[in-house]
Amino acid sequence: MNKKRGFIFLTLVLFVFCVSAIFAVYQDGQKSATRADRSIPAANISAAKENHASQQVFQEQPQLRHETTAVNIEVPVRVFRGNEFVDNLTIDDFIVYQDGIPQQIAAVYLVKKTTIERKNEPHVRFKPAITRNFVLYFEILDWLPEIGNAVKFFFKNVIDEGDGLTVVSPMKTYHLRPQNLKRLPPEKISEEIINKLRKDTQIRSWPLKSIMADIGDLSGGRMQSVNSAEVAGQLSELIKDLKYLDETKMLKFADTLKNMEGQKQVFLFYQKDIMPSLWSTDGQSDISSVLSRLAYGHEQTFNVDKIKKAFSDSSIGLQFIYITKIQDYNLDVSQPRFSAAGRTVISDQSAGVYSAFKEMAIATGGTVDASANVEASFQKAVNASENYYLLYYTPEFYSASGKFHTIEVKVKLEGLRVTHRAGYFSN
Repeated sequence: MNKKRGFIFLTLVLFVFCVSAIFAVYQDGQKSATRADRSIPAANISAAKENHASQQVFQEQPQLRHETTAVNIEVPVRVFRGNEFVDNLTIDDFIVYQDGIPQQIAAVYLVKKTTIERKNEPHVRFKPAITRNFVLYFEILDWLPEIGNAVKFFFKNVIDEGDGLTVVSPMKTYHLRPQNLKRLPPEKISEEIINKLRKDTQIRSWPLKSIMADIGDLSGGRMQSVNSAEVAGQLSELIKDLKYLDETKMLKFADTLKNMEGQKQVFLFYQKDIMPSLWSTDGQSDISSVLSRLAYGHEQTFNVDKIKKAFSDSSIGLQFIYITKIQDYNLDVSQPRFSAAGRTVISDQSAGVYSAFKEMAIATGGTVDASANVEASFQKAVNASENYYLLYYTPEFYSASGKFHTIEVKVKLEGLRVTHRAGYFSN
């Protein structure tokens, strides 16, 4: 009995002890929670004060930021062995320089007509715009059937659906809508373009041929004038107006081409320019100096370097086709004509403009060809321009300074000819 009472007593003691311990732990927890609740607002206030202070410091002492712009430069490049396009080059075969400084090539694409044949993209993937925009530009004063044959070849063998076309005649500019290529057969379109070119050329050349007839009358003594020199001077000014090349117009043309999407090919047909000039019989009278102004021809009235850079910046390919066939002004060019007024001689006045257009073509990576066979020359230009490589690089320190930056592309293989645009403006 005593043992039983002792066991019960011990059990009660243990029970009371456990309850007391549990109650003590509960009280300690409440106190800790209370202390934590009181400390949180203090922490928030401290953080808010620090954040406010940092904002004040940032506002009072703004950070300096050095921003750089990554611009990808696209360079169409053509590589030839003789007259044959070389199509087996890779990114490792090219070296690109900007302002004489080597650049890392980001990607190279081989393009044939409207298809990307091969890609080298070790660093960056691009989406090249390879849609084609053609411009047929005719700076001519006499219509030739060979020009019509070149136009027929273009519509039969070159232009395709999705291509854009602009035709610049001596008088007007015509834009061919892409849907017309689908709706009308190429033969019909080419015939319509030929008719417009022929008509515009005749309208443009009629005043000049009339002037040439007057010169013939003046030199042949059929035109009676108190002051022949004055008449010749007036004719000279009319010729200058007819053959004036406007720099502003050319720069605007380059800017229009720059804003076109895709690849842009310009075929410039320029006709050899002859001009009769009348010289006095003694070579010393006032009429000699005045009439010699008839030899102005296509006077170079524009800044060649400025035009070259503008066309290069527009990223076009200018194919210059120099038509050597001489116009017929119904003047006997085989023998000088003599009269009381003087001697009529025929001279080529194309040298200055030919040189300028040649430099412009080279600056765009284009071609230059001179021939009396317009169709053959045009086919040669087409073959040289339809295949190319597209190279991309990113200048390390690009700034929109408006400066013209030169581009030079080389290949590591010997005996190859490389053509590309001369540079670009960092606008």
